[in-house]
Amino acid sequence: MVITLRESDPEGICPASYSRLARQLNASLFNLNHGLRHPFGIYGISLGKCAGRFEDVIKALDPFLSVVNSRQVRAEWFDPLLDAEERLLYSLEEHFDDCFSVLDCFFVETNMRKSNGHVKGFAKRLRPYSKPIGELVNKLKHKNARLRGILLSQDSEIVPGYFLEGIHPDGSIGPDPSIHGGPFGLTAFSFFRDLRRHFVNLFVTSTYLAEVLDQVGAKTCPDDGSKHTWGAELGKQVAALPTTYYPNEVELPNPWMEYAGEEKSTPTLTLSLGNTAPCAKSFRAWPRTSEFEVRVIYRGDSVTRSFKLPYSG
Repeated sequence: MVITLRESDPEGICPASYSRLARQLNASLFNLNHGLRHPFGIYGISLGKCAGRFEDVIKALDPFLSVVNSRQVRAEWFDPLLDAEERLLYSLEEHFDDCFSVLDCFFVETNMRKSNGHVKGFAKRLRPYSKPIGELVNKLKHKNARLRGILLSQDSEIVPGYFLEGIHPDGSIGPDPSIHGGPFGLTAFSFFRDLRRHFVNLFVTSTYLAEVLDQVGAKTCPDDGSKHTWGAELGKQVAALPTTYYPNEVELPNPWMEYAGEEKSTPTLTLSLGNTAPCAKSFRAWPRTSEFEVRVIYRGDSVTRSFKLPYSG
């Protein structure tokens, strides 16, 4: 899916469901049956919370972008970065629930929404993205898991990242094998890919939600010509991040973002997810056979004496 949004478009630069719900709805609403606010209120608050968490991560990344070699990176920089990332993951998980709360507003009872075929199709389309987020958040909440920082560097290129810490069968602590294991061994997430992936998927999720809103009869009144911009400035910041990813990430569906603003008469945000052009040429990852330095930030628990490292063989 490629999403191209222009400021000159009737709906401006914003997620599809945001502009849809901002218009006057020509449909019956049952939000009060469920103790919920208006669906646009639900969606707007949810997006606003996600936006704030994105901005916190980008701000915490700033020190990493201002150094010229890995020796200048300080371990304490990871604390605010990992805290911000954890809050972002929680917000993204909540956003999926908020999308279903929006849909609840168009059904008399929640069971009617849950049994609706179009809504089931929407949940299925979300699953490739929502399921991994849910697994991360569930382990943070219920398995005493923690996010740990990692830094890969090669010459002057510095790529901060993170992994979810988990317990291995031999009792050692390292990247959770159910999330970071695979043919490449134990891996991690680079922040440069991760932020793009989350931002693009917010818009993809919104497109899917807009489609199912139409399918369940959540019709809107004709467009009144007003613009409902959301995400243009944030998209510009995320698109400007470096595009060097971790070695294993070359094999994954990779997000592509481009913000064309000042140099174009009409500011345009283009988003895509996949390994087709232009995505395939939009990033670079170090080959597994190349040499790069790995630094991992662990915090001991006074008991564990054995640790496993990402990209260690």
